[in-house]
Amino acid sequence: MREEFDAVSRAVKHGDARVLDRYGGFDRTSLRYVELKDMLAEPLPYHIRIDTFEIWRSRRIYPNGLSIYEAPA
Repeated sequence: MREEFDAVSRAVKHGDARVLDRYGGFDRTSLRYVELKDMLAEPLPYHIRIDTFEIWRSRRIYPNGLSIYEAPA
């Protein structure tokens, strides 16, 4: 994936016609660049932790209610 990102990045910056044609032009190559950039991004510097939780019911959302053993479909 890193090699593809490097090739796409060079194509977008320098207009490498071979790579641009392979992805369907500049616009599609640019979209692929953004996708690869997001996939290669560093993980977030923090971790998510759940300290508490709540269970509640709403007749507006589930008119018949749910038992605690049922999962919404």
